[in-house]
Amino acid sequence: MSNDILQKVRVVLHGTTALTVDSVSYLIGEAEAEAARLVMAQDTDRALLLNIDTPEEQYPEIEARMVRNEMDHARLAGAIPRLHDLVAKMREAELAARQDERYEEVKKQCKAIEKTVDRFYDEFALALTAALHDARRLQIEIDVFNNPAPPNVLVNPQDRLVKPYKPIKLPVPDAVLKGLHLVAKDGAKLYAPVDATKATMRPMANAPTVKGENFAPEKEALRQAQEARTHAQAILRGLEHEAEARGISVEQAATIEGMDAAEVERYREQGAGKQVDAAMAALRQAMAAELEKSTS
Repeated sequence: MSNDILQKVRVVLHGTTALTVDSVSYLIGEAEAEAARLVMAQDTDRALLLNIDTPEEQYPEIEARMVRNEMDHARLAGAIPRLHDLVAKMREAELAARQDERYEEVKKQCKAIEKTVDRFYDEFALALTAALHDARRLQIEIDVFNNPAPPNVLVNPQDRLVKPYKPIKLPVPDAVLKGLHLVAKDGAKLYAPVDATKATMRPMANAPTVKGENFAPEKEALRQAQEARTHAQAILRGLEHEAEARGISVEQAATIEGMDAAEVERYREQGAGKQVDAAMAALRQAMAAELEKSTS
C-alpha cells in the first residue's frame, strides 16, 4: 500500500498527470493517512523485536520492514508539504483566472457605459442643455396662463388674462429644472438648478423683455462639423478599401483619386472629430456664459 501512495505522490509532483484541487487535496488526505499508518507499523514492529517471544529467524524480516517503513514515512513527510504548496498554487491560479475574467468583464461593461455616455454627450447633451435653458425661459410665460395673477397682484397689463385657458403642460418636469446638474465631460457647467425665486417673478408693466440666446450660430457650426466628419469618414473608408484591394498605401490611392497629401490630412482631421470637438467646445462656452448671465 505504501508503494501505491508514494507512486501517486511522485506522479503528481512530477506533473505527469492532469490535476485538480480536489484530486490533489484527496491525495494529501491519503498521504497523511499512510504516514500515520507507517508510524503505527513501525511501533508494532519495534514491539515485536523487543518481545522475547518473537522467533529470532523473524528478526531480519521485521528489521527490513521497519527500515522500509521508516524510509517511506520520511519520503511522505517530505512530500506532503510540497503537496500543500501545490494546492495553494493551484487555488491561486484558479483565483487569478476568475479575477482575469472578472477584470475583462468589468472593462467590457466600462466600455459599454463609456460608449453610451459618449453617444449621449455627442448626440444629445448639448441639445438637452439648450432645451433646458429654453424651458427655463418659458417658465414665466407658462406661469401667466397656468397661474393667473389675482386682482390684488400688480402685473404687466398684457399678462392680465381676460378669459380662462386650459393649463399648459410643462415641457420639462419642474423637479428636473430645479434639481438637475449637467456638466460636460471636461467639467464645464452646462446647466445648474434654477433659482425658484427668480423663476417665479413676474415682469412688471413696461419692463423690457429680454429674449434668451438660442445659440443658433454655434449649433449650426456644430451641425456642419458633424456632417463634415461623416463625409470625411466615408471618403477615408473608400480610400482604405481601394488601397487594400490594390495592395498600395492610402496616400497612393488618394493620388489616383486626384487628392493631394494636404487634402487627405484634412479629411483625417475631420474624420477624427477635431472640428466637432472645437464646435462643441464653442457651444458649451456660449451656454456657460448665458447660464452665468441668467443666474447672476
